[in-house]
Amino acid sequence: MNKRAIGGGFPTDEEFKQHHYTIKAIIDEMSAKRKQIHELMRPSLEAEDAMTAEERALIDHLRREGRLSKHRN
Repeated sequence: MNKRAIGGGFPTDEEFKQHHYTIKAIIDEMSAKRKQIHELMRPSLEAEDAMTAEERALIDHLRREGRLSKHRN
């Protein structure tokens, strides 16, 4: 019987490589999604930069009162 089947032994080189490439694929996918989210957020970040001090003060006031979520525009 295979030692791996009963929970012992070390992974073979092939198993290790497959695991490595699976993890790398997941990390690459997450990185691509993070970049996509950043691109989608860019217009709102630019809009926030263009706000006047009065608009920022109003938003901060509404957030303090709990009437505006920090994650909602």
